Amino acid sequence: MITLKKTILSFNLQMMEIREAVSEAGDSQTLKKIQSQVLLNMITPCHYPQWGSRIGSHCM
Repeated sequence: MITLKKTILSFNLQMMEIREAVSEAGDSQTLKKIQSQVLLNMITPCHYPQWGSRIGSHCM
C-alpha cells in the first residue's frame, strides 16, 4: 500500500510539473518539446525498462 501511495504521489507531482511547464510555455515549439518529453517518459519505461521509470512499473 505504501508503494502505491508513493507512485500516486510521484505521478501527481509530475502532473503538476507538466501543467506548470505548459502554462509557462511561450510558443508552440516549446509546447511540442514538452509533448515529446511527456510521450518519451510514457513510452520509454514500457519498451526500455533498463532506462528506468519515474512513475513506476505502470506498463505491466
